[in-house]
Amino acid sequence: MGHHEHRIDWRAILFYGLASALVLVVGGVVLYSFFEKQSLLASIAPEPLPKVTIVTQDPNSKLAASWVSALTRSEFSPTLVPMERFEPVSGIVAICGIEEVSPRLIKQLDQIVSTGGGIVLFGAPPVNYPLLGLTSKPGMSDSVLTLSETVSPLMARVNPGHAMGGKPVQVALIDETPKMSVDARWKESSRAAVVHYTFQTSRVVWFGFDPEALFLPDDRQMSLFLRTAMRWADGQPVSDGAIGTPVSSRAFSPEARMDARASGFSFSVDRLEKEGLFSVRVTNRGKKRISNPTVRFWFPPKVGSISLAGSYVSRRRVDLVPMPEEDSVLITLPALEPNENRYFKLKTAPRP
Repeated sequence: MGHHEHRIDWRAILFYGLASALVLVVGGVVLYSFFEKQSLLASIAPEPLPKVTIVTQDPNSKLAASWVSALTRSEFSPTLVPMERFEPVSGIVAICGIEEVSPRLIKQLDQIVSTGGGIVLFGAPPVNYPLLGLTSKPGMSDSVLTLSETVSPLMARVNPGHAMGGKPVQVALIDETPKMSVDARWKESSRAAVVHYTFQTSRVVWFGFDPEALFLPDDRQMSLFLRTAMRWADGQPVSDGAIGTPVSSRAFSPEARMDARASGFSFSVDRLEKEGLFSVRVTNRGKKRISNPTVRFWFPPKVGSISLAGSYVSRRRVDLVPMPEEDSVLITLPALEPNENRYFKLKTAPRP
């Protein structure tokens, strides 16, 4: 009997010991995840909208005034500067209404390009600055401008195929090249109205429409489009989201992107204070389970590759697919339950 009672006590002690250890492990994991998430949130370095300096040949240019107004409505604080008074500044340089750039401005633009700065062009590009590779001829716009349905950094978070009406006016029509990605076209002629591309490590965006000719006073999609385009040109992180089947979510089809918006899939990619690190947040704000939530992250210039960082707890079930030909990565999970939040960290390596 004594031997039997001793064995029962030993088993009881073992059971409660294992249970206590399990509680400690689970509690430790929960606490570690909480503090890791708080650490990520505390180290996010918010990035304001970039500064935009519009350089023009004629300070009274109607096109320049039109773009100042459009950018102001989109929450920018643009500065209009005559070509002869321009001095290099931080942020984006936008060329507007300059037929021929001065030798002094050419040197300044060359410096911006060599250091990976962003350049935006409104209307016809200068004829004597072939470095950017843009040529155009005058033509008439259509009555409808249609944004692309294809995923791109400029179309991030914008409704695919969004259309805007307007009145036909004379605009610049560029000669498209294979290096360009077209983000908007005139509906009837199918001519490009907005394109973006990378020149060396500099990002270039061309807008070929006059904002005053479009009916845009309360068009939130156009404001979002402008903000995203300027952020991309400035080298800020840009991201978009999709859900659905594994194929459609990773392909970022228009339906998968629209379903993500309708289902309450919330996401963000933010730069952290420590150089070379980014945080990713994904949340299901809807009432139903989300399948294959996927974030596409277009990383800044001079970044060569991206990998998952942080603890195993934060990285669990996260899949990262590099897309180096498009300077982006796909970050996907199998599913997100209602009200579930996930935070994880990305580590970048410089371009060789």
